Amino acid sequence: MKLSVIILNYKVPYFLEQCLASVYRSETNFEFDVWVVDNNSEDRSVQMVKEKFPEAKIIASKENIGFSAGNNLALRESTAQYQLLLNPDTIIDEHCLQETVDFMDQQPDAGALGIKMLDGAGNFLPESKRGLPSPWVAFYKIFGLSKLFKNSKKFGKYHLSYLSKDEVHEVDVLAGAFMLMRKSALDKAGLLDEQFFMYGEDIDLSYRIQKAGFKNFYFPRQAIIHYKGESTKTGSLNYVKVFYQAMILFAKKHYSGSKAFWFILAIQFAIYLRASLAVLNRIFQKTALPFLDFLLLFAGMFYLKNYWEANHRYIEGGSYPMEFMLYAVPSYILIWLFSIYFSGGYDKPVKLSSLFKGIIVGTVAIISVYGLLPEDWRFSRALIMLGAAWAGMILPAYRIAFDRINSIKFRLAETERKRILLLACADRHSSCIQLLNTLRYPYDFIDARDCTTGDLELRNIQALIHQVDANELLFDAHSLSYEQIIEIIESCAALNLKIRIIPTGTSFIIGSDSAKQSGDAILQENQLQKASRKRSKRILDLAISLLAILTAIFHKSPMRALKNSISVIIAKATWVNTKTINSGIKRRGILPINYGKSEISNSETITSLEKDYLENYDVNKDWKIYLHHWRNH
Repeated sequence: MKLSVIILNYKVPYFLEQCLASVYRSETNFEFDVWVVDNNSEDRSVQMVKEKFPEAKIIASKENIGFSAGNNLALRESTAQYQLLLNPDTIIDEHCLQETVDFMDQQPDAGALGIKMLDGAGNFLPESKRGLPSPWVAFYKIFGLSKLFKNSKKFGKYHLSYLSKDEVHEVDVLAGAFMLMRKSALDKAGLLDEQFFMYGEDIDLSYRIQKAGFKNFYFPRQAIIHYKGESTKTGSLNYVKVFYQAMILFAKKHYSGSKAFWFILAIQFAIYLRASLAVLNRIFQKTALPFLDFLLLFAGMFYLKNYWEANHRYIEGGSYPMEFMLYAVPSYILIWLFSIYFSGGYDKPVKLSSLFKGIIVGTVAIISVYGLLPEDWRFSRALIMLGAAWAGMILPAYRIAFDRINSIKFRLAETERKRILLLACADRHSSCIQLLNTLRYPYDFIDARDCTTGDLELRNIQALIHQVDANELLFDAHSLSYEQIIEIIESCAALNLKIRIIPTGTSFIIGSDSAKQSGDAILQENQLQKASRKRSKRILDLAISLLAILTAIFHKSPMRALKNSISVIIAKATWVNTKTINSGIKRRGILPINYGKSEISNSETITSLEKDYLENYDVNKDWKIYLHHWRNH
């Protein structure tokens, strides 16, 4: 066997299906086999592979043993001349395997090869080529010098940013998302180090391949799409923790003396620095809009109070007591803000209708509570109404202003009109549009073009995008080759489009909203894709957690109840979630979806229940499931 393609899967069945489809469309003059290692996904992944790709060799692990150990299961079994580690959230084109293997055949000293990687929006991923980490390289990266001086050979060593991304280079480190290795080099260097659970294993193996006397090459004549998952976002706390701990492990393994000391010290400093920045960034993103709302409402109420007491309430002298501005006004504002939040006024993109609804509901709530207060705390109904009027003017006004300023990444839902350019064969147009409607995928305009005509040339595609003012590209993988899709996506990266692909023979859509967002699968009738349902579910999760903490003593295992409740509160888990179908909630579910029935083991029955759960979701379902299980969890 010339080549073994090894794909390690963990809970991404839809991406895995598209990846395998692209692999099996490869045009090669040699034989290759495909190994799928599933890390105990507990979803439909293994079943899907058996049904749709029966020729693939499956290794189903009974536990999640990590990236290194999982890939090693297949690497130990494969006897092919070359082994390719390929992430399931990738797409390769039809000539990728042939061209990369040909290059390796022509370079007998090449031990491993990496490739140009693009994110779901077509932007180049700098981790496609990297230098060996060292104390100084780590220092430059931690303090942003590598990003500030990209073209410097001294400061740009981490991502080798001074080297052209479009030329072949000998490099130190390759990415595990696509890593083609010569078996003889792997036999000499050793398999992936299983001390690295996630991250760092590709750096370690790349270094050992070099130490074994082979070279690593970056090969940009082929490009792949790599949808980076949530856990790989560099701004997430999980990434900071796991990635930098892997770097410490690498330093301890390969460096010694003062070099190791300074490297580890720099990385430990980076952990605290990056973690702090990640927390602050997350807090800022969540609270910036409500905080600005609070300031503007408080300033407005302060002005209105002075105006009202001088011109109406206390014309002959006097003023409202200090408690009005210290306690009453902040309380009014908090009620407005909470009402806006519960009405969806802080969902993105922002809906002005939800904002107005929140202001109205909040005003009614304030007036209702006002009537129940002691006489000393009833300051002025007029000021409440004036404050509501101020909120109804200033909050939407500055949101509209932000929406008009292009340099501010803020958009109103009302101005985000989905204008889709569909590229598919003429006889596939109606079925593609029918799928969009079945999925209830919203769009305001769609222009379907026949991809068999000359319009598919890159310059014509870009002209079409401008002509129809499209902000989203939709590809039909049945009609186009993956080579064409990848080429078009890369050429349109600067246009900041949303990219969607309909994989062959599927009833879902794979997509990426932007360069900074992970890819996602758009599924049929998934009510949890709606922001309002996600918010309601999160609120119920918190309420159930508080209830579980208060009633923990009545549970069969009070410590388990407390542990589960804390996991939900810190957003590590949710009380109810699907296992065989991706719900869009990226947190583990604590309780099984069986609607009060006895434990169910039949996979088809479980999948059927989960489909019903997603298609008809409301918070009452979660509440009923929790009540059935509450004493045991």
